[in-house]
Amino acid sequence: MGIHKSMLDNEPEVFKEQREKFTNLVGENPWLLPVLASLQMVPAAIMIHGFWKNRQLKQQLLIEKEHTKQLRMKRHLQI
Repeated sequence: MGIHKSMLDNEPEVFKEQREKFTNLVGENPWLLPVLASLQMVPAAIMIHGFWKNRQLKQQLLIEKEHTKQLRMKRHLQI
């Protein structure tokens, strides 16, 4: 997906205008700052939780594989 040249020409002005709107909005409604910070933490928390859950499941899988391997060896020795 490309960026059109006309979008690049107006970028500094658009960015400045959006920054001013945001500054005014937060100045009028300071309670928005903790809300916005919380909203940015949600994806990070989900990502961290997913990472740890994946790590736990991988560890559990390794334990189960080893258990199965030991059962096969035990069954093979009994025959």
